[in-house]
Amino acid sequence: MFYNSYLFNFSEKKNRGIVSGLSFALGFFLIIPLILFLYNYFIIPETTLLNLDKSQFEHVRAVPVLVAIWFLIFSIPIFVYIQFSKPRKATSRRNVKPLISLILNKRKLTNLGKFLVARLFYADAIIAIQISVGIFTVTVLGLSAKELLQLVLLTAITQGIGAVLGGFLNDKVGSKKVIQLCLYCVFLVIPCLVFFQDKISFVLIFQFGAFFFGTLQSASRVMMTNLVNENNLGQGFGLFTLASRSTAILGPIMIGTITYFTNLNFGFLSITILILVGILMIKKVNVPKSY
Repeated sequence: MFYNSYLFNFSEKKNRGIVSGLSFALGFFLIIPLILFLYNYFIIPETTLLNLDKSQFEHVRAVPVLVAIWFLIFSIPIFVYIQFSKPRKATSRRNVKPLISLILNKRKLTNLGKFLVARLFYADAIIAIQISVGIFTVTVLGLSAKELLQLVLLTAITQGIGAVLGGFLNDKVGSKKVIQLCLYCVFLVIPCLVFFQDKISFVLIFQFGAFFFGTLQSASRVMMTNLVNENNLGQGFGLFTLASRSTAILGPIMIGTITYFTNLNFGFLSITILILVGILMIKKVNVPKSY
């Protein structure tokens, strides 16, 4: 919620898309060396770095500790450059609207409310894809642990490239059009993953979809900066975060339930329902004329 709000401070209207896309891309790219380090020095070798006892799963239990250290290292710029920077002028309480009025007006959804409902569904879909694709590839395609790791690394690179290029496009045509393009492409990718299940086809199709994952996340928070203002940034991005986290478990539950009563293919296909609702809702969002 807080770092998304800072997008308003560290960018201008003309370059907000590329700033948002680049920051997402850096996240995707910079996790790669950590994954490779953990895999090559803790997961694979019989004798791990620091001689951890594999029988007690010490090599696995060390992972969150190392991730925490990684997190701390890349948090240093926040403490150095942001923690001690001059804050914006305090906002008068009179200018702060009640929270409910941001999403409802005369019992009807506001523009922001419509967008948050749309994001609730398509964010659920992306989370569901990310959670279930590992199970899908191992169960259906029979990928080994090494092949799955290679897929993860390739996907991180693809998402990073997509976030950067999507950021440029965002500044040219606007967030709503970029979000719609991403949703259409992801919607088409899901049935293709089910119908083309040889390894090469699956990987290529999944990478095409992954290209739009980072772009979709990046464009969504840029869209938020055009539906809120300096007086309600905290409220707006609080709702933005809530929309993607409060129902995050519903997608996996839906897939699991449908898979239990049918099969994994139908379970995976059910994600298109979430994407479709997101597509229909985002159409109803009116982009401000000034954007």
